[in-house]
Amino acid sequence: MFTATILKPGFAQHIRKLVLNVAAASYFVPEKLRAVILRLVGLKVGVATRVGSGCIFAGDLAIAIGRDCFIGHRCMFDAAAP
Repeated sequence: MFTATILKPGFAQHIRKLVLNVAAASYFVPEKLRAVILRLVGLKVGVATRVGSGCIFAGDLAIAIGRDCFIGHRCMFDAAAP
C-alpha cells in the first residue's frame, strides 16, 4: 500500500489527468458514463450533459460545463491561461 508520504507532490493531479484524458476519453465509454467520470475527477458538469469521446482537458481542471450541453468528439479544453 502507498501512503501519502511516499507519493510525490502532484501525483494525485497526474492520476486525475490520466483518468480524465485516457480512460474517460475512450471510445468504449458511453457518453452518460463519461459525464459521471468527469464529475468524479472534479469537473463541474451539468445535468443531462453528454460528452463525446476523445475530449482532452489541459491545464487547470477548474472547468464548468452547463446543463443540457453536448460536447462533440475530440474537443480540447485548454484552461492553462493565467
